Parts: sequence; structure tokens; C-alpha cells
Amino acid sequence: GAKAKVIRPVEGGGVKEETTSTYGEAGVPSPAVLTDDDVERIIQLCQKVEELFDGKPQDIEWAQSLDGKIFVVQSRPITTLFPLPNVPAEPFQVFFSFNAVQ
Repeated sequence: GAKAKVIRPVEGGGVKEETTSTYGEAGVPSPAVLTDDDVERIIQLCQKVEELFDGKPQDIEWAQSLDGKIFVVQSRPITTLFPLPNVPAEPFQVFFSFNAVQ
């Protein structure tokens, strides 16, 4: 969805913070931040990371570059989702945690 605050890279290093409107011209909502293709690529990358850790559920942080590349920033086992849901390995499932704001 739309963002009210954006952190953008600055040429030569560093970042700048910009405030944006969630609506564009003529009150039309801004486009989604991630495309459907972006989401699919992130899911595929996360599946590969989980496979590297013997299929154990992972808390994965990622970032996207300006040219659209997706990078894993870090991955660690999920240890605070208790009780762990008893769900089958297939189909792949994504869990969201909204108990911490960063």
C-alpha cells in the first residue's frame, strides 16, 4: 500500500527522508509499494532461505534496491511464535507478526 514516509538513498551515500501523500493527483490512491511480481520473488527467495535451514520456519528480513533486486538482510529461526501453528509444509505459508513496530 501507500507510504506516508519514504527513506530514499542519496547519490554518493546516505539517505534522505521524505513525507509523501497517500493520494496522488485528483485524489487517486498511490500505487502499491510492491508489485505482484515483487511479492512472488520475495516468496520464492524466502522458500530458498527456509530450505537452507532444513525447512525450519524463519524470521526473514529483506530489502529491495532501486533497480528491483531483492536482498536477504538477515534470517533467524522463529522462536517467539508460540504456540507454533501445526500447519503442513505445503502449501508454503507466510506468517505476519504485528506485535512489534520498527
